[in-house]
Amino acid sequence: NQPNTLAASTVLVGTSASENQFGASVAWLPYFKDQNLCTGSESIAVGSPGKTATFPQDGGFQVFPKSGTGFSATPCLSVDGGTVAGLNGHFGSRIESLGNIDNDALNTTEIAVSTQSPTKGLVRVYGSTYKSLDVTEPMFGLRVINAGDFDGNGTAELAISSPQAKVFGKSSAGSVSIYRLADIDDDD
Repeated sequence: NQPNTLAASTVLVGTSASENQFGASVAWLPYFKDQNLCTGSESIAVGSPGKTATFPQDGGFQVFPKSGTGFSATPCLSVDGGTVAGLNGHFGSRIESLGNIDNDALNTTEIAVSTQSPTKGLVRVYGSTYKSLDVTEPMFGLRVINAGDFDGNGTAELAISSPQAKVFGKSSAGSVSIYRLADIDDDD
């Protein structure tokens, strides 16, 4: 048995000394363009749920665009959990690529970034639109997926899990809720 001697073509690392658990979540984005700095290219989103920003282990995530045959070492989008209102801890523990959920002409891939606690969860959607959903329900947002266009309005709905939700009086029974993108608050 020979040890693996294959060298990585690109190695991404956190961009600050406060990064912790960089790479705990990763999502490939076929085409990511946000409202600010990401100009539209294939990208990789990387979570750092243990990053210390405002408070210890606030978390955060970064989006690294494609550059040449690899990915840029400089992120085009970097969000610290300390700047995210409502929940302290481990933001970026989950990142999900949602595809073009808002059905925009740019075919932009949106991402859902979430964090959970024993009492509540927070899901933020980033891309050509910014949306935020903060729900007081244990472990809300553990999984977020593009659920397709249920209602035929031209934009996809999100299916968001909450495996410890109280249902019919039973604790930790769990649930999956479907949300219309248009009904989720904008997060400007």
